[in-house]
Amino acid sequence: MPREPGVHFHRTEPRFLHLPQRVHSRDINECEEISEWSPCGANAQCRDALGNYQCLCAPGYTGNPRQGCSPIHPCVTSECGPHAYCEPKDHKPTCWCQPGYEGDPYDLEQGCQSPPQGPGTIPGVPPFPGGSGGDVAPPPVLPTPPGGGGQPPIPPTTFTPPIPPVVCRTDHDCGPLGACVPGIDNRRHCIPKLQHECLENRDCGERFECKLGTKGVKQCRDVCEDKTCGKNAVCLGEHHKAICECLPGFIYDGTGCQVPDDCAVDQDCLEHEACRHQSGGNKCVDVCLRHACGPNAKCIGQKHVPICVCRDSFLGNPNDRIRGCQPLLDTCIQDADCAESDRCLPDSRGIKNCTRTCLKTRCGPNAHCVGRLHRPVCECREGYNGNPSDPAQGCTPILRDRCHSNLDCKGYEVCKITPVGIKDCIELCLDYECGPNANCIAMDHLAA
Repeated sequence: MPREPGVHFHRTEPRFLHLPQRVHSRDINECEEISEWSPCGANAQCRDALGNYQCLCAPGYTGNPRQGCSPIHPCVTSECGPHAYCEPKDHKPTCWCQPGYEGDPYDLEQGCQSPPQGPGTIPGVPPFPGGSGGDVAPPPVLPTPPGGGGQPPIPPTTFTPPIPPVVCRTDHDCGPLGACVPGIDNRRHCIPKLQHECLENRDCGERFECKLGTKGVKQCRDVCEDKTCGKNAVCLGEHHKAICECLPGFIYDGTGCQVPDDCAVDQDCLEHEACRHQSGGNKCVDVCLRHACGPNAKCIGQKHVPICVCRDSFLGNPNDRIRGCQPLLDTCIQDADCAESDRCLPDSRGIKNCTRTCLKTRCGPNAHCVGRLHRPVCECREGYNGNPSDPAQGCTPILRDRCHSNLDCKGYEVCKITPVGIKDCIELCLDYECGPNANCIAMDHLAA
């Protein structure tokens, strides 16, 4: 975009405040941060912009805002009629007839007219003091520096049109900041000369370059005004050159700015997802998103692969697109429909089946469960007795007679009833007492 008059951009180093856990950054206001010193010249204002700041001449001022702005002459933009000139009055442009003319100086068609001509004058050319009709007015005299001495005049910082605006021959007659151009009366007058805003790139902000404009005047132009970047990219000016960068959230893949991939392989995704190439790059996609199963079946993702399974209360081939899974029917209605050791119970799918009554019954040690009349019953195993339902004690071995007579025992034993109530072979000499210095000898079931 063309630069506005009296506007000067300046790009600083990247000045963005990075916010944690956010994609974007917030621009910093350079005009506030550098308020301790003025980045702009006199009579100029600082305005913040994205990644840089602007210097603008204050209203009523013109010039280079980086170096300083001067008041705009009220007559610069004012237009008077033929043979009239502009002179500021109370800071406002006022049109006056040139000496030797009379009429309406604001009338852009008629303007000021020459009075009846006397002898020795040239029509349309007013005389000036010391000259005769038809002579060209001398160039305006610029002030000399204090002390005189015929030194060259001090170049003014702004152009002030000569009052009255006398005619000129060349630009030299109008001073260093003026130009001699034809006026509406076909006579040459002094007007402000267009000034270069810059001479080289370093006179402009980093985002701008110094280049010739349409009127042959060098201007600071935005380097991105003629630059077209690709999709998802934006133009940034750095070091007076246009650079295309990807927008936040995009990366350059060699062909353009794309959304970064979410994955490279399936293992980068959740178990029920797989890595698939999409229009915006690789994405983790649910493996069941477009996977079809048979009737009464559903898809579940396991290890990044789609698997079809029958729904609850259905059985069959979940991958069969025609039959799929069929509803299961109850095999019983009540316990009487089952064997005595079984019960009619629903399974995890809600289907009633004949189920062992002892399937979830726990008995004590040396005991086992048996189904009687469709109910679980704990019993001691053979050769044991006790409480079969006691999970701690349970059943213990049953004690039996080890002999019926002495003949069932060895010669030094006898068959006797023990304190626990059973017959057992007992050694004769265990309870037999002998005299001093004597030993017990048992033979033929007798002790001596």
